[in-house]
Amino acid sequence: MERTKAPGSAYAVVRGDEVAHRRTWGSDGNGAPITSRTPNQTSGISVREGLERSDRGDNESGGVERRARSLVGVPLSGAPGERHRYSAAA
Repeated sequence: MERTKAPGSAYAVVRGDEVAHRRTWGSDGNGAPITSRTPNQTSGISVREGLERSDRGDNESGGVERRARSLVGVPLSGAPGERHRYSAAA
């Protein structure tokens, strides 16, 4: 978080239909603590752009990096942090 200047972060490890582990750190853009219920969907990436990328499975080594790099240059539907919009890519 320090390197990327993210105010907070959350993750979950899922096995099948079960959440095996989850953890949160930091605070949201309003200073409230990040929880498992905090919406982390304020990237500005549209639903359409997110779905175009999330529908492409890539479980090979380096897949997460390739997915992240595919977002470079994606036109935003609003400024990051401006408002909540669901995006499967965010």
